[in-house]
Amino acid sequence: MTSSQYFDTRDWAIRMTWLKSIPGDVVFFIGNSTDPAPPGMPLIRLNRVPDNVYPPQGKVFEMLRYLHENHADKYEYFIRADDDVFIKGQELGSLLKSLNSEEKIYMGHYGQGVPEEIGKLGIGKDYLYCIGESLILPELP
Repeated sequence: MTSSQYFDTRDWAIRMTWLKSIPGDVVFFIGNSTDPAPPGMPLIRLNRVPDNVYPPQGKVFEMLRYLHENHADKYEYFIRADDDVFIKGQELGSLLKSLNSEEKIYMGHYGQGVPEEIGKLGIGKDYLYCIGESLILPELP
């Protein structure tokens, strides 16, 4: 998950480094920006949500809706990662091979933001939100 403002920085760094080690398809998701993407960048535009809003919960939920409606029956795993993470592809591949994709598994780090963000992210005090990257293993029909 990214924003068009990072096409030439974070997204470029991802494409030049760890993206090449990922075992599977990778696509970048942005909101309703009309900024042109770099050539060859696999991109999905989520036109129902703004691109540069923080925190990006709306974009995350729209991405999940898109994946469910368009790809739930095509993949065993979906991994959501922000554009400021570094993923070790070989270790990711080993982890995925060790899991049973027939089971419902949700991985990630829950939270309500860093101390200065608590109460400002639109997350109710009794609700937890998966901060940063997450792994979603759908139950297939």
